[in-house]
Amino acid sequence: MSTNLVKKTKVIQTRLDADLINEATSILDNIGITTTDLVRIVLKKLVNTGKVPVSLQYEEPQFSSEKIKDFENLLDNYYSGTTKTIKVSNPKELDNLLTKMAD
Repeated sequence: MSTNLVKKTKVIQTRLDADLINEATSILDNIGITTTDLVRIVLKKLVNTGKVPVSLQYEEPQFSSEKIKDFENLLDNYYSGTTKTIKVSNPKELDNLLTKMAD
């Protein structure tokens, strides 16, 4: 009598932004896991705990008064013509700029 020890698998396909995949893959390579490993880990955690293993809550950014003043100065200088233009081409770049300011 033989038993089949091979687990059945399913393929998950998703369409994601190429830049997002490239950045995530680079980080995961440094950690030593693949995107497939990450998806497997997240799904296992979901099944084991019944919870999504990441925070999906929106949190208001916290800006220090110093950062707010720096940003106000940047805007003042921009509108007065004394500073170079800061190019923000997409929402991700804007988010990155605001994140840097929040640090």
